[in-house]
This record gives sequence, structure tokens and C-alpha cells, in this order.
Amino acid sequence: MKFQKLFLYTSLAITLFACSENDGPDIRVDAVRSSRVEILADGGARFFGEIIQEKGLTEHGFMYTQDTNVWNLAQRKVSLGTPEGKGEFSAAVLSGIQDQQKYYFRAYGESASGMFYGKIISFFSNGSVAPQISRVDPTKAHLNETIKIVGTNLGVSRESTALYFDQQPIGTFTAQDSVITTVIPPNLTSAKFIIRAVVYGKAVEYPYELAAPEINKISPLTATFREEVIIEGAHFGDQPSENEVYFGEVPAQVIGAERNKLIVIVPDDLDIAKSKITVKAQRQTVISEEFFEIKAPIIESYDECMDTYQMIEIFGSNFHPISHKNTVLLEGVEAEVMDVYPDKLYAMVPQGPFPRGKMTVEVIVAGASTKGQTDVCIKDEWLLISTTLPFAYYGGPGTFVVNNKAYVFAVGKNDFQKLYMWEFNPTNLSWKKHELPFELSHFGNTASTGNKGYLYTANDRNEVWEFDGTSWKERARFIGPYRVNSSMFAIGQKVYLGMGMRDNTSYQDFYSYESTSNQWKPIAQPLAAGRIKAVTFVIDGKAYITDGASNTGEVDMMRYDPIADTWTRMADQAYARLYSVGFALNGKGYTAIGSSVGGSGSPESHVYDPQTNTWSHGPPVGHKGRYRGFAFVLNGEAYIGGGAAETNYINEGVEYDLLKWVKK
Repeated sequence: MKFQKLFLYTSLAITLFACSENDGPDIRVDAVRSSRVEILADGGARFFGEIIQEKGLTEHGFMYTQDTNVWNLAQRKVSLGTPEGKGEFSAAVLSGIQDQQKYYFRAYGESASGMFYGKIISFFSNGSVAPQISRVDPTKAHLNETIKIVGTNLGVSRESTALYFDQQPIGTFTAQDSVITTVIPPNLTSAKFIIRAVVYGKAVEYPYELAAPEINKISPLTATFREEVIIEGAHFGDQPSENEVYFGEVPAQVIGAERNKLIVIVPDDLDIAKSKITVKAQRQTVISEEFFEIKAPIIESYDECMDTYQMIEIFGSNFHPISHKNTVLLEGVEAEVMDVYPDKLYAMVPQGPFPRGKMTVEVIVAGASTKGQTDVCIKDEWLLISTTLPFAYYGGPGTFVVNNKAYVFAVGKNDFQKLYMWEFNPTNLSWKKHELPFELSHFGNTASTGNKGYLYTANDRNEVWEFDGTSWKERARFIGPYRVNSSMFAIGQKVYLGMGMRDNTSYQDFYSYESTSNQWKPIAQPLAAGRIKAVTFVIDGKAYITDGASNTGEVDMMRYDPIADTWTRMADQAYARLYSVGFALNGKGYTAIGSSVGGSGSPESHVYDPQTNTWSHGPPVGHKGRYRGFAFVLNGEAYIGGGAAETNYINEGVEYDLLKWVKK
């Protein structure tokens, strides 16, 4: 009898499950019932069910799906826990539902004996409730740092949720409905941006910004190139590549990086002594309040005396490690820095100008300057004292000295057609320009008796003018044929003019002028002809003519004795020269600069000793080859200037140079 009852009960249970609308082998409907679904206006749905029999239920709730063959997905199960008794229950599903899609739901209950399911009910959704963001942790973050976006209805997977920072899609994140976890990408372009989460087509936006970098301390504040500088602060990139550091506008290498500290190298290209330090990190910029300062160079010692165009060795420290980024000024003239070491540098001493005969020493590094304590004496005998002649002299009429004032006849720098007289002031090396009351040829010549100067105009009128230091007076015209590139000198109060050429005709004749009678007369002819503005100098009442050669055989020098009216051949030059200058000083004659026949400009000088009738080499006139210059002797000192240079010497422009002989 007991067996029959058990068989009856089992048959009844099987019948009930078979008639149910639930699927699966463990379907029971005698405990829970699926009632209805309510579609919510703002999105989502509310499911209703009923507990029919408690049956020891330990859990109840709802399941929903789009595929009736797939149930019990964790993200689509709403558990309401242990029921409190029989009756209706409900739950809202606000997210995870797509708009205009068909879904199925059913109530469920669970006990120790198994699962109970209500019938399956279908519905069409109007989507989920819009997502909400309440905060982002941390409040401000850094590039490459993890953040948590906290809110509601944020989705449960990348299938349901799309994440953007401004317009930039974020591909890596996790979503757990109330939290999205992601990393701020390093390629973010702005420090301030909008976090935008799109869940099942509905979006929420939240403004966010990166933490701003801060500079609290720079150590040391004074350093030199390639030394390390530590920047302390906050919110830096924790990789060197995530930070940009500038000294002023010059980028620096970042060799170490932490959130609160950067280590950088003072850049070689920094060219100012003081600069603020700029840090760019987290797509933001911060500038230091304090100035960083390059260490001024230290000068410890250098040579006491130097020749120009030699290396000066300056010992010290804090020099720039790149040679040309050090500036060395010698008497204010920039010297080329040839080499540099941590404790010394080498610079080429320029020719000048050094009007004092000595030079100050100054080293400048990135605008930071240090001057040496002592001057360096210049050992050159011919000192370059000026490079700013206000006129251009290239084989002009020449010079004379009248009443201890020197005058040069030359064109102006910007007026190459007209000749002027330029008066020299040796005290301040200045020049005063004077107009001439007559027309003067570039091929004229000059001579001085000491208290008066004479100028031959070398034009077809054969004019001769006399200057007394104040005014000009025209004197008797030259009686010889008109000529150019003549030779001219004065002995006592007499003036002598001759030689030269015109229209390929060379002249050998010579004439003297007596100022008291204002007359010219011929004198004895020299032993040679064809000279082109030969050099002249007067020693002990006798005149010497040399150079001005037109061929390589013209090496002779002639001496004129005005008392005997005779010419005598004296010691020859070593080689034929032209376009040189000459003067007498302290009982000796000098020729300087010029060139050999067919050669180029030279700085050589040659000394003639009338006591031994011999020539010897004199000190070079600077280091630049030049020719067609001018020379004069004033107050016992010789000056040479102007001319032109040749490219096969160390020859930047020389036309505005003035040199003075400082005999050692």
C-alpha cells in the first residue's frame, strides 16, 4: 500500500513539471510564479513574481536572457536572498538591457532540494537607465596611472560599455556596473578632458584633469655645463621620457625621474647666465620662481707677455666644454678659442688693435663674465693700434708731416671719387677731414720740409701746392713733363720731384724746387729709370731712392747728394719690390710692406744702415701681407696703414688698419 502511494505522488510531480513552460530537467512551478514585467520610462524593467509555497527556499529572484537556451548567467541574475514568506516580490533591472531588443525573464527559487522556476515571459526593452558618474579616484591623477570611475549603471563589460577621454577611445578597461577601472593613456593630449562613458547607447560625461606639476626646490641653483641639477617638487612623470625640462628656452636632458624629483643635465646650448627652469609634465607647464645661474668662469693665471697670432693659455675653471661657446676678449677684441679643457683653454691672440701695447683678458661663458687681474704685454714691434680709419687708402698721393702734424691724402669710405686731406691726432687716434681747394689725382705725390708740405697734383696742369699747416697756396708749376707715380722728397727747404711715367713712357729726369725763389730747375739724372712711385727717405741731408721696380732686375738703390748734385748706387735690395713704403728714423732708412714683382703683398720690412751700406731684415709689419699703403713718422714714431691684402696670407681686410712701430 505504501508503494502504491509513493508511485502516485511521483507520477503527479512528473506531470506537473511536464506541463510547465520552464525548460530543463529540474523544473518545478509549485514554489514560485513569474507574474509580469513593467517597462520603466527612464530605461530598464521591473520584474514581478510570487512565492506560492515557501518549501524551505533559501534564495529567490529573477533571471533574464535574450536566448531561452542560456540562463543562469551571473550578470543577468537578480538575487533577492531568502524570502520572508509567501506573496509578491519584484526587482528592477536598470542596466545591461539594450534598446528595442526582445528579452525573456522568469522568477526562480532555490532550496536544499533543488531549483524552482516560474514560467518564461517575454518583453521588448526601451534600453537601460542612463549611466551616472559620481566621482573619480583619485581626484587628480597622472599619465599612465590607474583611475577608478565610480557611479551607477556603468555596464559590466566592454561589449556594453564604451569609454572615451575627450574624443580618444580607451580600449583597455574593466566595468563592474558601479566602477570602471582604467589607465590614463600616455598619449593624452590635454591636461583637462572629459571622461565619457557610453553604456548601451546612453552617455554620461565627467570633467577631469591631471595633477599639475610643482617645483619646490632646485639644487644647486648655480652650476656649470654638463653638471647634474635636481628639481624637487610633485606630480612629475615617473619616467624621464614623460618630462620636458628647459633652462630658459633651451631643452635639457632628463636622466632620472620620480613623481617628486627630476635629475637633469645643464645643457650645452644655454647661452644666458641666468634663466628660470621650466618643467613640462602631465601636459602642463610649471616655471620655477628662482633663477638658475651658470657659474662664472674662473681665471687663475695666463702668460705675462705674448706675441700676436700666438696661443694664449688661460688656466681656470667653469669653462664651456665646447670651444666656440667660450668667448675670450683681449683688450675687447674677440680671440678665436682653439681648444678647451676643464682647467684651461687656448685662444689665438688676434693682431689687435692694441693701442696701449698691452691687453686685458676677459672670458665670457653664457653671458657670465670674468676679467683677469693683470694686463698682458704685447711683444710685437709693429702694433696694430686701429682698424677704423675713416678713409680708404690704396696707393694714393701719400702723406706729409707739417709742424708736427701728420696728414694723409685719401678718399672717404663712402666717397671713392673725391680726395680729402685727413689730419691725424695721435693722442686719441682720431682723424679730421679737410676739403682741398684744388683737383688732385690719385697718382700725385707729396713731400715735406718740416714747416711746409708740398703736393704735386699729377694732372695735365702740372700744379704744385704748398700747405703751411693752415692754408694752401699754389706755387710754380712743375716744369718737367706731366707724369704719374713720380718720386718726391725734400732736403732742407728744397723739394725734389722726378722719375715716374706717362702713357708707357718712363722718365729718368729729376728737378728741384726752391720755395724762396718759387722756381724749378733740373738736376742730375738718376742712374736708373722706369720706377713706379719709388720709395724715398732722407738721412743726413742725402736722399735715397729704391723699390718701385717694374721688373725683377731693378734691385738697386740710388743716393742723391744735393751739394755735389750727384747720384751714387748704394747697396742693392735682396729682390725687386714695388708698392712699398719708406721712411727714415734714428739715422736709418726703412722700406716696408709692398710685394715682389709679380708677387703678393707682404708684411716684411727692411732696414738700411748708411754707416755700413747694408740691408737687414726688420720686424714684420703685423701678420698681414699688404701693399699700396702709406707711412709717416710723427714725434719720433713710425706709422703704417691702409693698402690692400692678398688672399694667400692671413689677410682679412687691411685697408682701414693703422700700425705703429714700438721699437723693442
